Amino acid sequence: MPRPSRKLVVTEAIGSGEIPIKIGYKSIYGEQWRFDSTPQRIELRNIKVDA
Repeated sequence: MPRPSRKLVVTEAIGSGEIPIKIGYKSIYGEQWRFDSTPQRIELRNIKVDA
């Protein structure tokens, strides 16, 4: 999986609604995992995400 060259910094955010989430994982041993969901509410505080 190629690594994106973007960085997202969230200092404080509160929201609700439908936000699609897609998470992919691949281990050094070749195992792959993918999770898709649409939460009804999301609340973030002092979150830093480097992607």
